[in-house]
Amino acid sequence: MGNKESSLAEILAVPPVEYRPAPQWSWNGDLTPERITEQLEQFAAQGCGGLFTFPTQGHVPGYLSDKWFELWKYALKEAERLGLRFHIYDEFCAPSGMAGGNVAAENPLLLQQEIRLMGLGDCGARGAIMLTRLRIAEGQVMIANDGVEATHAIMLLFSTAPKGGVVAPPDLLRPETTRLFLQLTHERYREHCGGSFGSSVVFMFSDEAMLLASDRGLIFSRYLMKEFLHDHGYSLEGEKLLSLCFNREDSPEVRFDFWHTINRLFNENFMKQIHDWCEQNKLLFTGHLIEDFWPFPDNLPDNMASLRWMHAPGSDLLGFNFSPTVLADNGISLLNLKELSSVGSQLGRQWRMVETCGGRGYNAAFEFFKSCEDFTLAFGANLIDPFISHETLSGPGKYFWPQTLSDHSPWWDFYRHHADHVARVGAVLSQGEECNRILVLMPTTTAWMYYTGKDMDAVSHGIAKQELDRIRQNQIDLVLNLYENQIDFDLGDEFILEEFGQASNGNLVVGERAYQAVVIPPSMRNLKQTTLNLLHAYLQCGGSVYALNVPERVNGRKSLEPATLTNQPGWKTLSNIASLVSQIREKFPPYLSKSDGHAIPGGLVWRRVSTAEGDLWFFCNPWPESILADVRLPGTSVQRLDTTSGRIEPMATVHQNHSICVNLSLPSHGHELLLVSDTKTGVSIVPTSIKPIRTPVPLVELNIHRVKPNLLYVDYCDVEAYGQKRIDINTAAADTWNWRMQGFDDNPWDLPFRRTLTDWIPDSHSGFTATYRFIIDSETLKETLQTLQVAMERPWLYQIQINDKAIDSRSGERWFDEDMRTFSIVNKVRRGENIITLRAQPFQVLCNIMPVYILGDFSLRPAERGFVLTSCTKLSQGDWGKQGIPFYADRVRYRYAFSLSQLAENLCVRFSKWNGSVIAVRLDNKEIVPIMHPPYESILSGPHNPGDHCMEVDVIGNLGNMMGSHHIKGQTPLRYAYEWGPKHMPPGEKYRIEVTGLFNAPELFTGR
Repeated sequence: MGNKESSLAEILAVPPVEYRPAPQWSWNGDLTPERITEQLEQFAAQGCGGLFTFPTQGHVPGYLSDKWFELWKYALKEAERLGLRFHIYDEFCAPSGMAGGNVAAENPLLLQQEIRLMGLGDCGARGAIMLTRLRIAEGQVMIANDGVEATHAIMLLFSTAPKGGVVAPPDLLRPETTRLFLQLTHERYREHCGGSFGSSVVFMFSDEAMLLASDRGLIFSRYLMKEFLHDHGYSLEGEKLLSLCFNREDSPEVRFDFWHTINRLFNENFMKQIHDWCEQNKLLFTGHLIEDFWPFPDNLPDNMASLRWMHAPGSDLLGFNFSPTVLADNGISLLNLKELSSVGSQLGRQWRMVETCGGRGYNAAFEFFKSCEDFTLAFGANLIDPFISHETLSGPGKYFWPQTLSDHSPWWDFYRHHADHVARVGAVLSQGEECNRILVLMPTTTAWMYYTGKDMDAVSHGIAKQELDRIRQNQIDLVLNLYENQIDFDLGDEFILEEFGQASNGNLVVGERAYQAVVIPPSMRNLKQTTLNLLHAYLQCGGSVYALNVPERVNGRKSLEPATLTNQPGWKTLSNIASLVSQIREKFPPYLSKSDGHAIPGGLVWRRVSTAEGDLWFFCNPWPESILADVRLPGTSVQRLDTTSGRIEPMATVHQNHSICVNLSLPSHGHELLLVSDTKTGVSIVPTSIKPIRTPVPLVELNIHRVKPNLLYVDYCDVEAYGQKRIDINTAAADTWNWRMQGFDDNPWDLPFRRTLTDWIPDSHSGFTATYRFIIDSETLKETLQTLQVAMERPWLYQIQINDKAIDSRSGERWFDEDMRTFSIVNKVRRGENIITLRAQPFQVLCNIMPVYILGDFSLRPAERGFVLTSCTKLSQGDWGKQGIPFYADRVRYRYAFSLSQLAENLCVRFSKWNGSVIAVRLDNKEIVPIMHPPYESILSGPHNPGDHCMEVDVIGNLGNMMGSHHIKGQTPLRYAYEWGPKHMPPGEKYRIEVTGLFNAPELFTGR
């Protein structure tokens, strides 16, 4: 795996471009070649290695249109010019398989169907077919034959569109669905850019392909019934259909058979077809599925079995999935990443992709990025796909899973430092192999035996969901305990075991890995027959099985066969996880432990890979508390691989028998990348208790000022259309109301369309008016008024007035975004209330009611309604929000003077209390490495001459204070987090503003 011909030192110094982050680039506006070039040059400058390009809400050119491919080919050529890879994302957003609605439009016969339990009074749904009439009384279910009064029916109907959309999902179990999907999407890319396949175009990304039946019912069709009969020899009708839907004696076997067939069809007819197409066309199939709902099979029967078909299997760890608190809060993410690393290791996959970070909100920045992505790197991810990089933040696209890796974010100019770290860790760890000794089986097919739709489960008071919740939590607890005790293990999927597993010389071999012990988890009550046979052969050849449960079913049927395994010498039945951990640690002493042999506490995240140069260890601490421990590792010498500088240096150690002890000190968000070998480095370093001498250097504050104009965010307005009016409502709600007044159900830009929305022809008599208000304090100085500007989105679509004075809507200057403009309002504003009017006539589909901004050299004071604009006040240390700049997102510069009495080889600057996205320090007009993570200090390499010096400290804010949402706490930052705000503009004190600023003066020292 990796570039084996290069040394670790070479790879660390200059990591290959393919290991650099490859963001998902959201084409969510009216894209131009100029904007494509502008952003691609930024991606290259900020250390990205490639892009996955896809359309999202707000996209104008039209997905899969001639214009789409014209722009895509232009972007490909520009990416090639810049040395970037340019990969394919195969869908309009997600889930994959729809071709932006084209599959359903081309062949409506391929639409997905499902069965639902309905009361007889609700069975008249258009297109619904009654399969079975039922009588349900007192929890009992029976078929309503002649003479029995029916109360309910099982109905076959088409699945509804995902996420409230208008495009119904196609049936991914049918082979012709995937053939049509490939024809409409993949073949088009081959036609336009096939010559770059395998060179600059490497990956084909499939996002969240799934079965989109509602959780109220079960995916179903006549085709599925036919395939089920072929697989199992009996028909899924009558009593057997009831056993599938409701809890009966034979439900476990019927449900096992049902999901077994669905799993086969999904993998054969969707996953394998895409795998084969990519392989034939020199592309690597990557992406991820809907893994975080394991073990619920309704959207995805078996994640690992499906990942088997990806050349670069992947997972998803978005911002709302990952909690940088404690390891235990991330149990399902740990499980999913272990699934990914296990499949990649067992099948010898070079690449493991993880989509990261998105949906955390506009206030997310490097501390979160590093915590989230270090966590994924520790499980073998080496293709990091940060989500998301928006083309534009004009229109509804701003509400799509923020943050954004783009020039909109004030920290974007510093992203390269983070990208270098990600690339170095991923590239270095890819030079080795992770070979674990323990295999933990996944009880996925056990969950199959219990699952049914929510409405059917309600008949039995939710027993099925309760059982699957228990299976989920039991497996998470097991994986957490093993990992926290530094036990090396992989996860084993029964279908991968069936295809790649064999018993050999006391080992259970799975593909490219050989395991010395197998763990049967506490919730594993079922085994596939092939798993049972493999375990029997494994025990016969001297293998070891640690069982927390003895399964009682095989292929869903009651069986005594698993119990016969307990008579084998290598079988050990254990009563709890603590006993399992104790026995495994004794039998297979961990490679990693405290110096006394005990487990390292604190939620240490770790990975070990073996290379020709030694063992590589990656340790990280994504949590808020420091981790301090003396750790014991096998080897004789340790070298530290610095992911900031790209250098390798020896590390202090203490020898202990055949091992070494290293002092591991990880601050919050910290990491270490170590090379441990049996080769002496030629340099002997022993730990010392002598602390380096640091001499404080007094600082004199000179001044504090904003680098850019202040902002007033105006997110409430009046809106009027066709004689109807809404007063003082937030702009997201006003936008929805206006779209409904224009004849739409909601803002349609939120949805994928087969054709671009811009084909819609406006009614010449249509229109609306949006009115915004802001107040300027009566004592505001004239000099302040002369700095004022207004900024808005797509002003050319409107007639604009400020206090009844017209503004030329095409005279503005670009600001913040390609589709935003600023206008001077110096001669149009007044002290007191000011009114901004935007009048659209006719209404056009790019007219979205969005916030406007007032810019200038002013301060803000909280008022009963929002904020009042006042004359500028002097800034000091402390929270920006309390000093009149609550919405300001850019740099505030803190300037200090100091003097050195003698030459200083190095200076160290440290920040004890601050909040923002990044600190940039300039010393005598020279910018140094930015400060992003604890312990918030940096070495200013010298020498520094005696005399007077100036240090400038720029604290960079966060986009969340500028963009919101400012009103809904704790919600995923999507459109509803804006629309569900207060009915009318709240007091300024009620706006949710992220605390930002420098709260204590920096500390400066001579020495390191």
